[in-house]
Amino acid sequence: MTDTSIHTAELGRLYEEQGYYGKAGEHFGAVLAKDPDNHLLKEAVERVSCRIQGADDMSGLTGLVDRWVTLLLLKRRVALLAVDKGAAPR
Repeated sequence: MTDTSIHTAELGRLYEEQGYYGKAGEHFGAVLAKDPDNHLLKEAVERVSCRIQGADDMSGLTGLVDRWVTLLLLKRRVALLAVDKGAAPR
């Protein structure tokens, strides 16, 4: 079980500003559990949850960019091989 006594909204804000949305969510969530009517904390939890979801969505894009770069490099190699063999480059 995690010790929630060290969780504060201030640390949550610092983590959020630094881009550590998971840590920020832990802090905001722990403080919200102690003060469930705090609308600012509810907004903070929702905000960092959206950021985490956005980061997850972007992870798939990284693989696509990597594949695209690999294909571009392969195309360049094929073009260079074609020039070496006397064929016209494309």
